[in-house]
Amino acid sequence: MDRLLEQGQPFVLLFPDQNEGEAHTDQRARSQWLKANRSSFTRLCRAIISIEPDPGRRAKWQAQGAALAQAFGTRISISASETEAFAEVARLISDIA
Repeated sequence: MDRLLEQGQPFVLLFPDQNEGEAHTDQRARSQWLKANRSSFTRLCRAIISIEPDPGRRAKWQAQGAALAQAFGTRISISASETEAFAEVARLISDIA
């Protein structure tokens, strides 16, 4: 993440799942990093896109989208498939250029 910010170029983060098994220490480390780097992260990260094929879990994450977007300082999107997620990444990247 630090290297992405050092490049100073807009980017999109793509996650294959919602990390429900993520360790608490990892969540805390990410939270601390975001607090320390929020200004640069918010300026450069155009979106965080996660892939969640399960409709029920996807709906749960989408319902939390506004709170997550505020916490991360960027747009949050939950895609149903890899194809859908990559199409959104391509659209966001083309908006940058």
